[in-house]
Amino acid sequence: MNPTSKLSFRARGILALAAAAVVGSVANRPVIATAAGADAPSLRSASPNPATGSSAAVIVSGFHLAHTAQVTAAGPDGKFTDAGDVARQSGRCLELIDSLLKEADSGLDKIAKLHICVTKPEHVSDVQQLLGLRFSAGTRPAVTYVVSAPTIPGALVMMDAVGATEKTPKPNAAGLIASKSLKGLPTAGVSILPAKTRSVYISGQSAAGDLTEGARRTMERLKRTLDFLLLKPQHVVQLKAFMSPITNTAPVLAEVAKIFGTNQIQIPPVVFVEWTAPNSIEIEMIATTGDQSAAVRDSLSYVTPPGFTPSPLFSRVAVLNHGPTVYVGGLHAAAGGDASTQIREIFGALDTLLREIECNPRHMLKATYYVTDEKASNELNALPPGFLDSKRLPAASKVMVRGVAPGRTVTMDVIATTIR
Repeated sequence: MNPTSKLSFRARGILALAAAAVVGSVANRPVIATAAGADAPSLRSASPNPATGSSAAVIVSGFHLAHTAQVTAAGPDGKFTDAGDVARQSGRCLELIDSLLKEADSGLDKIAKLHICVTKPEHVSDVQQLLGLRFSAGTRPAVTYVVSAPTIPGALVMMDAVGATEKTPKPNAAGLIASKSLKGLPTAGVSILPAKTRSVYISGQSAAGDLTEGARRTMERLKRTLDFLLLKPQHVVQLKAFMSPITNTAPVLAEVAKIFGTNQIQIPPVVFVEWTAPNSIEIEMIATTGDQSAAVRDSLSYVTPPGFTPSPLFSRVAVLNHGPTVYVGGLHAAAGGDASTQIREIFGALDTLLREIECNPRHMLKATYYVTDEKASNELNALPPGFLDSKRLPAASKVMVRGVAPGRTVTMDVIATTIR
């Protein structure tokens, strides 16, 4: 971000935010609309795949966005009645996701995005088979799979979701809802990102120290970022923590509570993904400005808060000023290959997909790069010119995980907006 924009942002506060899947061919595949009318809220699937119960992308326009807590199939006592059964655990997770979304006047029939963690790569096909049955008609969600250890021993699957809703949250805040159907959650069960407000995506931040100290210092840094953006904890919709050991969530949630409050209804949903670096944590945020979308030409703004240097690979903060939200399912190379080959294929497929839905890489809002080794990580750090526009870089996090698709070392998860 140039110095003039930065000074303007600091002087005007939040108003300056406005001033400033499997890879495959998508050609000749229609975008399917599930709501009609130019001004009506709509939920559209791009390149739906009946076999996997998913879409290459889902475009949401005009709806509020309900973000759920992460769920497992564990009962209230933390035990499993379906231990070792991936299909049954996945089915139970979908039931819980549906219950949470219904508390926000949404549901599986209005789902836009599913983020699924499995403990082994071979579990992906089992989950896909279930999704193929569950989403046999209507909108099929964009889905990203990551191989991660679970937060609770015995869990084979963890899920969180984003659903479309017309339930209006309270003004000037994310709409946090304490779940009545899923007892024992340490956070709100679902949080609503209001439509027609600006959406703020803060890239993953981290700080030195053991897990507890790292979490505390990271949350303090994120709080300073919120302060700079003239946002309060009440504006935060969701946090995602990449951490190790992933079973030790209690001290992380304790540090989160220091910022948001100790009551369940005060704490937005927190999603956990294992980061294979030992005793490490990185946390990213989604927030709302709580006010109306700005009447500015550009749909996206990019911000570098104080204390951070601009990165040639990503923006520290990206803001959707107006326009639809596009959720792209996890992308990985079709046939493996070395890391460089995989990354080139992923970006090529992403470019093709985005252009099919009246978008392009210059309209990317958020990217998450899941890698399984240092080679893939380093190749992403050395992206060739032309892959991304250096003046329009998405907010991003990159995390090393246990696995992605079998035989692959990179998966890319993207949120974007359309050109018009």
